[in-house]
Amino acid sequence: GTHQATEAESEALPLPDKPSIAVLPFDNMSGDPEQEYFSDGMAEDIITALSRLRWLFVIARNSSFTYKGQAVDITKVGRELGVRYVLEGSVRKSGSRVRVTAQLIEAETGKHIWAERYDRELTDIFDLQDELTEAISSHVDVELAGSEREQAHQKPTTDLDAWELYQRGMWHFYKYGKDDFVEARRLLQRAVQRAPEFAIAHAGLAVIAYNNTLYGYTEDRTADLDEGLHHAEKAVALDDRDSYNLYALGRIFTNLGERDRAVSALEKAIRLNPNSAIAHHGLAIARYWFGEAEDTIPLYERAIRLSPYDPQLWAFHFVRSMAHCMLDQIDLAIIDAKAAIQEKSDEIMPYLALAFAYSLSKNYEEGHAAYQQASTLRPKLSAAYIKSTTGNFHAPYMAKYLDALRKLGLPEE
Repeated sequence: GTHQATEAESEALPLPDKPSIAVLPFDNMSGDPEQEYFSDGMAEDIITALSRLRWLFVIARNSSFTYKGQAVDITKVGRELGVRYVLEGSVRKSGSRVRVTAQLIEAETGKHIWAERYDRELTDIFDLQDELTEAISSHVDVELAGSEREQAHQKPTTDLDAWELYQRGMWHFYKYGKDDFVEARRLLQRAVQRAPEFAIAHAGLAVIAYNNTLYGYTEDRTADLDEGLHHAEKAVALDDRDSYNLYALGRIFTNLGERDRAVSALEKAIRLNPNSAIAHHGLAIARYWFGEAEDTIPLYERAIRLSPYDPQLWAFHFVRSMAHCMLDQIDLAIIDAKAAIQEKSDEIMPYLALAFAYSLSKNYEEGHAAYQQASTLRPKLSAAYIKSTTGNFHAPYMAKYLDALRKLGLPEE
């Protein structure tokens, strides 16, 4: 989504207690919109590398990217995201050459701390990302621990074509549409064919697989989860130090109903990258999924701070709303459900969360209105449908949810 400041957003977020940075999407100066994925990929890889540094607070990619294609006021970005530094850059790719510029700015004053221009061969792109990460981290904090600096240098693949296929695939994935998932899967499969050791591309395939089951896009839930498990396990076998690989594995285990393996993978994902909003989201979902709603709620405080403008913010609010319902914290559940609807009014789940909350509080009139909005979005809504998208969900929670919705007219079939 694009970035629109609302009343709530004009409040400055407090700065974290450690150095903090947001990396804005790099401008594509190639004059070819087709090259967009390349400049996006540069910025994403730098975010990933910086995120591995424990002493640094890094805003998640999904929130940084809401500023894409806009003229930005750096001081305002610093206020909205609650960070001290902002990195801006541009990429111009022509033939086998690439020119990258980057400037590190102190948000509050607008002062340039550091700026550099690099002219390189395309084949040196990965070394260049290392140099950039190194330069940024040393200017943000001079006392950088050596081992951490090493950690930021893990390279996913040295095959440029595979990296480009992966970036193009993820560009489609982030659009979250059925056809985009198909195209993303096709591109990532080509990436792992070219570079079988490309761990994060395997993780991407796993993430697409469970999203297909979650959104009901799949003909065969079991086959999708099997494929997802294959790729997630492959990703972790290739690189068990990458947070995203463990996140992918944890989400697949959640959907397969394997509690201990899910929680352990997702806790490790957070240890490897404490800045990962989605790893916090993944663990929060697992806790909720397996009947531990009280552990879900605090994880979302952190996820929302790390990615205050995440396109998946609706899902953060939705799951937290459901967790509040399971704990009979109805007022909080209603606030979160309404926040989720405000973020994404064409998504069925938040209306069902709101209906659930109202039904539990015996406010059947409001409950019925929310339920009607859900069934307008999906006319064939039924208990059978809800069960089909949430295979191994905690049985007592499922019963509580379906009973509340039946009181509002949910049919069995």
